[in-house]
Amino acid sequence: MENASVLAIPQTALQRLEFLAGEYSGRQILYPPGGKSVSYDAYCTISREACERFVKVEFYAEIPEIGIESFTAFVTFSPRRGTYQMWLFSSSAEEPLHMTGDFRGRDLVLISEPWAMPWGLQRLRGTFTPRGNGDFEYLTELWTPDGYTRFRHSVFHRDSIDLEP
Repeated sequence: MENASVLAIPQTALQRLEFLAGEYSGRQILYPPGGKSVSYDAYCTISREACERFVKVEFYAEIPEIGIESFTAFVTFSPRRGTYQMWLFSSSAEEPLHMTGDFRGRDLVLISEPWAMPWGLQRLRGTFTPRGNGDFEYLTELWTPDGYTRFRHSVFHRDSIDLEP
């Protein structure tokens, strides 16, 4: 391994994701295709991986009449492609979701490849929007021939952790 080169970590690009780091909870609304919207509590923890090349997202929710949904996602920046990428491994899907995108102003917008979901093969757009108080908003939309339509929406509030002396 003496001749192995270590890939440079795209620090500047990954620092733009720092607004996501923390522990969060919030209300999430699911707008299933052809069904009634469902509201439920959702939780996520977002941190930098030890290698600092990825941001790790761990999500958990109990969705009424659907069941438990959990996922682990990894977000990074690819200098070769010049885009942010996310791979999401969900308890409700056999294959991982892959999304790519970039910042549009202060929003990180990611678009998926077609992905098999309980509602069929879908293309998703996910938008992370930082809020000034340390919270963030996340909107997922499904592609339709008439444009994107809401699929999931949540505002995640940064949880405070009391550390006893």
